[in-house]
Amino acid sequence: MYRPKQDILVTDLQEELVLLNPDTQDIYTLNLSGRLLWLALPATLDSLADLLMQHYELDPQTAQTDALEIVEALVSSGLVQHDP
Repeated sequence: MYRPKQDILVTDLQEELVLLNPDTQDIYTLNLSGRLLWLALPATLDSLADLLMQHYELDPQTAQTDALEIVEALVSSGLVQHDP
């Protein structure tokens, strides 16, 4: 299960999401697909991939790969935690 860290500050600009990690003072901007997945959290990787498939009409493999790439970037940036 992927969950946003609770102390992340979020500003929704409708076309993108701006996130501030107060621990590092780093600012991140998510595009539409990143925004879509962030707003769906907490969620499993499979449910995030399903969301991408439905929203962007992707094939299952592409959706799984894209969802994993996005959540791994969010985890490595300290914005999301992964609870196995």
